Amino acid sequence: MSHHFDAFAPFRPQALAFSIGPATSISGARRFALSLPKDHGKTLVLYQPGGGITQLYYWQQAVDGTWGGTASYNIDSTGIEANASASSPEKVMCTRGSVRLRNVSPAGEMAGAVHCLKLSSGAPGLNTSAYSELASLVLSHQRTHTTSGSQLSMTHQWDCVPVSQDKYHGFHSPIYGNGEAYDPGLTTILFVFEHSAAKEQTYEFSMAACYYARYAVTGPLSNAASLPPTCGIAQINRSRDFLERLGSLGRPIAATAASAFADRAMEAIPGMLGNLVNANRAFPALPP
Repeated sequence: MSHHFDAFAPFRPQALAFSIGPATSISGARRFALSLPKDHGKTLVLYQPGGGITQLYYWQQAVDGTWGGTASYNIDSTGIEANASASSPEKVMCTRGSVRLRNVSPAGEMAGAVHCLKLSSGAPGLNTSAYSELASLVLSHQRTHTTSGSQLSMTHQWDCVPVSQDKYHGFHSPIYGNGEAYDPGLTTILFVFEHSAAKEQTYEFSMAACYYARYAVTGPLSNAASLPPTCGIAQINRSRDFLERLGSLGRPIAATAASAFADRAMEAIPGMLGNLVNANRAFPALPP
């Protein structure tokens, strides 16, 4: 049995609160670079793994305030496509979604700021006017967390949590395009990047997602379906409550042996804190 919301952790099928029938467990990840030119406005990034095809979008604002530079990224390694086939599922359910962010600019040139907001709802109406509205929402919301570009020299991670258990446990057809951000089963994560006036910044984005999938009944991937494990709602709520208390705060990922040993010590702490840390973190391997 494995229940947590860290999509980067060693992959095991997600334990659920309710039986959903046989399904095939799949996962995937992707990494890409995001460049922030100097003397620009802002960059808005939306991460939402629930649709199954396009997990991340970003839009850049020019100096004159107009929005452009739109791009989107898919986690192709899941095999999920817009049309069902022997290798692409007919229905999907997203069980985990996580994103990591790291500033890979030269150490002496790191600048700017990153604002993050986790939403328990979708982001409908993704069009030119909505970009400014979403950016303003992030910049003015009381739950937004701001991190400097230099603080992000260490990788930080954000994990999605269920919006509601009924949406979270529901299957739907893979959605292509902005529609997947409308009514998700997992939280939506928004980032607003403030560009530096003097130095171009480069960030590394990593995203991962896990799904239960249902394929055509005649294919081999349908034959690989099994009954997902289940666990008590109390355990699920502990994991979920911990991440919801973190809110929009990203947690740093240990990058040194000393940090790894500290993480191992946290695993040994009895009680809820130790259980929550163990359930929600991907620990790096200790040195031999």
